[in-house]
Amino acid sequence: MIILANPRSDWNVLRPLLFESIGQTLTMVLVTLVIGGFLGLILGVVLYGTRPGNLFENAVVYRILDLIVNIVRPIPFIIFPGSHAAAHHRRGRHVHRHRGRHLPNV
Repeated sequence: MIILANPRSDWNVLRPLLFESIGQTLTMVLVTLVIGGFLGLILGVVLYGTRPGNLFENAVVYRILDLIVNIVRPIPFIIFPGSHAAAHHRRGRHVHRHRGRHLPNV
């Protein structure tokens, strides 16, 4: 439980900070989206163009980029379940199952 020194917050002070923080967050997300989308488009076009049977067929470039993509692609799917489980465990929502009964983690 978080106990505030002053439970009656001054929104005249906090409101500008809140809107500034939201603006900064949206800016970071937008910039990352544009950069990631642009780099992903370039990578996809190069992969497509260099694969066997296409105009710029290049087995070495294709294999290297394909290996990099196949290593990097599953990383979010590895990170999310671990972070999700850790967040639920910290909040005390971790439950063990034992013969059909739910036993809270003590």
